[in-house]
Amino acid sequence: TDVTGSAMRDDVVLACSHLRRVFGRAGRDEFIAIEDVSLEVGAGRVHALLGPNGAGKTTTVRMCAALLSPTSGAVRVDGVDAVRHPERARARLGLVLGGELGFYPRASTRDNLLFFADLQGLDGAHRHAAVDGALERVGLTDVAARRAGRLSRGMHQRLHVARALLGSPAVLLLDEPTAGLDPDMALRMRDLVRDLAAQGTAVLLTSHSMPEIEELADVISVIGAGRIVTRGSVGDIAAYAGITTTTTLTLPARHSEVTGLLQRRLAGEAVVGQRPSSGRWAVTVYWMADASPDAGLATLHEILSDRGAAAPADMVTRPASLEEAYLALADRIAR
Repeated sequence: TDVTGSAMRDDVVLACSHLRRVFGRAGRDEFIAIEDVSLEVGAGRVHALLGPNGAGKTTTVRMCAALLSPTSGAVRVDGVDAVRHPERARARLGLVLGGELGFYPRASTRDNLLFFADLQGLDGAHRHAAVDGALERVGLTDVAARRAGRLSRGMHQRLHVARALLGSPAVLLLDEPTAGLDPDMALRMRDLVRDLAAQGTAVLLTSHSMPEIEELADVISVIGAGRIVTRGSVGDIAAYAGITTTTTLTLPARHSEVTGLLQRRLAGEAVVGQRPSSGRWAVTVYWMADASPDAGLATLHEILSDRGAAAPADMVTRPASLEEAYLALADRIAR
């Protein structure tokens, strides 16, 4: 059974049930960081936790990592009750919070990992093999002798992952693993997360990068004001937000009035947004779930024709992206 007492799938490695976390004293300075969060992560799956700043993502991760006790609710990590046995639970998971701190800058990359292997209680027979294996998995074997203080930001992030992998954890908790990385390093980190999941690791991921979540996640949970508000695929999130498809296009600066006309003509069928982009207007039309984009596009072409403007060559209608779906519901999930 899972932490709620109901049947749990055999592949579920991390299970949280009705987590609640209150900071401060009851009635005075009380802040409810987490109101009600339940989620499951299966072996070889990436479960993303998405939400605005202050929604409770990091608090949830810390409770899953057995670093913070829930006020109520339960967490089970690889079969271990993490509330009753936090040390046993932590031995079965890896936590990556990132940043450039957390390592001894004058010690080598390998020596840092050997130190943390000692802290995890790895015996001599497995210690060096575990460190070498972790370095290889994150692509840091070539810099194993380099001082940690001389590693790039991207290498530091990968070193955090290597540290988390030392005990061959069943669960990997990643809190903003690509924050601050340049695009190339961020892509490499995504490849690493994908490879780890393919090898059977259960991954709980938080990120502000919508493309990253859209690319990596098997399941997305949207959290707002300490509660899970919706869960599923990108299509499920879009359906919850009330949109199905979007149309994007750009217009010359002289046609700025087109957006206002569209907003009035398509009221009840779509939401129309506009922002400046390289001397033009980037326009996004969010079509409501029960609206007909074909009829709306006919209206758009009519408005453009009336103003002597040709249909933009870059106009595309497609399923809503995760970012578009999230922006459509962002106001509803803020504290």
